[in-house]
Amino acid sequence: MKTVFITGASGIFAQKIINLFNDNSYNVIASSRNIDNINRINGVKYINNDDIISTDILKNVDIIINCAFPRKQEPQILTEAIQFYDCLVLRAVEMNVKGIVNISSQSVYDSYRQMPATEHTTPKPFDNYGLTKYVQELLGLATVQNSNTTRLTNIRLASLIGIEYPERVINKIIKNAHTSHKISINNDKNVFGYFDVNDAAKGIYKFVTNSSPDNWETIYNLGAKYEEQKDFEYIARCIQKLFEKHNISVDLDITNAQKADKLCLLDSSKFYKTANWEPETTLEQSIEKIFNMLL
Repeated sequence: MKTVFITGASGIFAQKIINLFNDNSYNVIASSRNIDNINRINGVKYINNDDIISTDILKNVDIIINCAFPRKQEPQILTEAIQFYDCLVLRAVEMNVKGIVNISSQSVYDSYRQMPATEHTTPKPFDNYGLTKYVQELLGLATVQNSNTTRLTNIRLASLIGIEYPERVINKIIKNAHTSHKISINNDKNVFGYFDVNDAAKGIYKFVTNSSPDNWETIYNLGAKYEEQKDFEYIARCIQKLFEKHNISVDLDITNAQKADKLCLLDSSKFYKTANWEPETTLEQSIEKIFNMLL
């Protein structure tokens, strides 16, 4: 049995990945800054981040999936994340880990791009979070550059949606509409590639199980299919239809702008081909799942 090591085990995304690998075909080890506060999954070995450095826990690990990263903008917190990742990759090279999958973000790209970003699109981070993600990518690649055994890839992930992300606009619109019976949006024609969190986790699982580190490229985009990347008007009308199905009347007030200036789109075709997999959930289905869980 191969062994997969997953960091950031207290996070939503990491927990979903852990569940997928914990299917009796992999040994699963998971780490976090504080494992005492984690809801543990049977069959998974949990360790504190410090044990990565102080023990030989990575010695028999085949694949590392790094999900550890804060959703904060504070420089000190982001610096600590880079320091942890630096130690993780150095230790992985020492222990001859075959592959490292670093979960990065579409935030490394310009959010005002006019075309879907490909892996060749020049990075242009727009905040501290995106900048730190990009620095982390470069740091990891530089560390494994001279290794004969360890390969590393960075997977730039789209914005995830699900019941687990109450801060997302979809969740907020549904909750507000339930209390006010109204949806008011300023549809500036901007297009967003919101990506179902369960599909994202399954994509990582398929990537690891269906490909070899020897054939990995250094960067992949992972997000929704092109046709599932929509503007706010589409999202609002989907939500209104769901309320109507439950015999709840909700007024829709849309203020339209003339043109789009923010296209947060990804071209994920290279990832789909490598993983031999494509997303299974449409945006409408994702919205309906969130709707049913919230109401």
